[in-house]
Amino acid sequence: MKKSSSLLGIIGFAILYAATVFLCAFVGFLHPVCWVGFPVLAAFLGAYSYYKVASGIKCFGAGVLLAAVLAGILLVLGEIKLPAAGIILTAGLVSDIVRQLLGSTSAKALFCAYPLLAAGVFGWLHPLWTNTQRYHEGATSEMGADYAESLMVFSSPLFLCLFVVLTLIAGYIGIRIVEKKC
Repeated sequence: MKKSSSLLGIIGFAILYAATVFLCAFVGFLHPVCWVGFPVLAAFLGAYSYYKVASGIKCFGAGVLLAAVLAGILLVLGEIKLPAAGIILTAGLVSDIVRQLLGSTSAKALFCAYPLLAAGVFGWLHPLWTNTQRYHEGATSEMGADYAESLMVFSSPLFLCLFVVLTLIAGYIGIRIVEKKC
């Protein structure tokens, strides 16, 4: 009975991680900088779910599981297409590889692996940098011309790098705090 309850807990925290990321995306309605920067908030708040899943899965698979659940939910909801899912899943895979290389149960492994998983959320946003004109058209139809024009300010590679670095930092801080408290 203990095995199935721990498996249900792992699945529950994987769903909670995806829900956390998805709910953080709603801050994007406030301003375009909040849309481009929501992965920073999601990285910080998603650390607890990652920690719980990584505690339950001592071997390879915690990052891949979280990435697969997130990508699957976003695909089903029509929020992303396959290239974005591939980016999210690749981040989960790289996260697990790093965690295994550093010793899956060590704190150092968590501190290095989780931020990499968290940065994978940029797969959701990647069309802003890879297909800017189409992204602008979509943002105009969904949020209006003013929002779309403001969003284009962040379509440079410099802003992508800035927000990815901020996401890595937020993930690192989040997992450090969770590791100390749990």
